[in-house]
Amino acid sequence: MRVDVQDVTLSHVNMLADLRVFNPNEKAMTIQSVDYTLHLEGVKVFSGKSNLSQTIAPQEYGHLTLRLASAYWNIIQLLNKLPNKSDVAFSMEGSIRVGGSRLFSQRFSFVKQGVIPLQKTTP
Repeated sequence: MRVDVQDVTLSHVNMLADLRVFNPNEKAMTIQSVDYTLHLEGVKVFSGKSNLSQTIAPQEYGHLTLRLASAYWNIIQLLNKLPNKSDVAFSMEGSIRVGGSRLFSQRFSFVKQGVIPLQKTTP
């Protein structure tokens, strides 16, 4: 999983989270939706659901890109924890629903933790 900060303003943060998903099955797997929550430095900055449909071939990796945007209050809480930090700890959890229909679909949970390096700008 990779999380990239795309844009930071006083009103919002836009991010992209790329999930790499492996299909260990002998048949193709169709992902129907992804539910997710993202915490940065322990602050819940986004949660949501992506209703996408993507098929991953047997014994292959697939990539899912989730677009994230945060609320103003969560940004304030996060910014209070960021001064003088060179990177930001993240935790993302959720579930992926696979299968052809809601009746026969299955959910698989995921949890990933890591660090996002902050880029320093020089004048």
